[in-house]
Amino acid sequence: MEISQLKNKYPKARKFFSKLIPALSLLLILFLFLSFILNYFLGYSWAFFVLWGFFIVLYVWWLIRGFEYVILVLAGILRYKNFQKLNLQNIFSWKPLSRVEKQIFSEYNESDLKISQVYHWIIIPTFQDPYEMIEDTFESIKNSDFDNKKILITLAWEEADKDNFLTLKEKIKEKYGNTFRYLNFTLHKLQSGEVQGKGSNVKYSAKTTYKDILKITSAENILVHVMDSESIVQDRYFSAMWLEFCLTKSDLRHKTIYQPMLFLLNRFFQAPYFSKVIALSVGAYILWASVKWVGTRAQAVQAQSLKSLLDTDFYSSETITEDWHQYYRSYCAFAWKFQVKPVYTYVLLEPVIWQTIWETVKLQYNQIRRWAHWCLDLPYLILCAYEKWKKLSKLRTLYEIFWLIEASVLWSSLQFILFFGSFFLILTWNAFWEILLLFNALTLVVLLMVLLISYWFFPFKVLKFKNKLFEIGKYGFFTFTLMGPFLLVLNWLPALHAQLMILFWKPMGKFKVTKKYR
Repeated sequence: MEISQLKNKYPKARKFFSKLIPALSLLLILFLFLSFILNYFLGYSWAFFVLWGFFIVLYVWWLIRGFEYVILVLAGILRYKNFQKLNLQNIFSWKPLSRVEKQIFSEYNESDLKISQVYHWIIIPTFQDPYEMIEDTFESIKNSDFDNKKILITLAWEEADKDNFLTLKEKIKEKYGNTFRYLNFTLHKLQSGEVQGKGSNVKYSAKTTYKDILKITSAENILVHVMDSESIVQDRYFSAMWLEFCLTKSDLRHKTIYQPMLFLLNRFFQAPYFSKVIALSVGAYILWASVKWVGTRAQAVQAQSLKSLLDTDFYSSETITEDWHQYYRSYCAFAWKFQVKPVYTYVLLEPVIWQTIWETVKLQYNQIRRWAHWCLDLPYLILCAYEKWKKLSKLRTLYEIFWLIEASVLWSSLQFILFFGSFFLILTWNAFWEILLLFNALTLVVLLMVLLISYWFFPFKVLKFKNKLFEIGKYGFFTFTLMGPFLLVLNWLPALHAQLMILFWKPMGKFKVTKKYR
């Protein structure tokens, strides 16, 4: 079901629900100001105790979520490390050695699908990317432990980047034309009703190419990967993804998104401080989501079977958060009999880097602002649930709605409330200093724990650390000094900006690309 279909069928309901999350976020912030003003003029009255009670509830809720987050990140790391210990080739060559390998081999042996039947089709959307970046991606794919003659690649260009397309197409074809089983290029011209961006390019590319792909093998045997142009895949990436595909129960195999771990560690040390912190938080979030089933969403690099994509009419061309939307789009298509399955192999992406700090700040701000548009999936989720209510798991559906509202509202209001609310209460009544300091200390401890876990356990072998303890010390110092202001400017503010645009003006009309350079 497309966004435009629901928009035309339920115009008033869609408009109401699209503005619900921004309205709740703004009301929370206004409530803070109103309570403070009333208390300032009325003294220690009911307004103060309402304000104080509100903050206590919010702090306690955040701390519960925060410590839950730390525990689940640790669980995700342990799962990742245990999976990395497996020798996948032992399983595929029918020579399992360890106890876990034998267990997985037993499941693989019973599967109706084997690795010899697999083809990986990789769609890489690109816009104004330099050749060196695309070359790095191709090299990582070529050097993986998977047979290159079972890898199919499509580069999805946008017509607005036609000059770059004409320049790079021949260079790529000349170097890699004979490396992989199939290599083609598509150039997408924006159509009426489409949003300019990644989703539109990928959908056009998939729909114009899949018939050629089906001449090679059947749709059930093809795993389709959407991959950012700067992706560096682990050498076991394709083997791991296909193994999970084989091990998935046959009734769910084509109703699953396979989600690898994404770490923004490529060229990590070239990024400025704030980009590194956001990069680490993204990696921690992916690990957290891999354990908390309701948090798992389709992210920038993902895979589905071609059969699954044919059943869902590929991807959405009507949203700038096409990766997240693919989760709800697939759920709607399969009436909630669907899952996102984490795969503990990694893909390295890049943190935000540009030639100057100021340009990097602007790019980082716009990237977060684009991500915050995920709140526009709420009307889609609610209206799809309304249409298919009888076929759905009621409790699961209600929790999905609650989770999306909670995550979006807290993203655009919580940091502001915690940061400024502490000052308001300190100015109002000094007797509450100790309690506030305790809460703030616990908040910082949660943030520091996430950063420490990130530095000790992420796959930093690719970074070649010179002094790991020194790096941890830097980020610990940063957590207790500048973390609050940085997050306000580069996390809370762009999220609130996006929601205010949705509430009062218009949402972002096109996918603002986070530019890369070499």
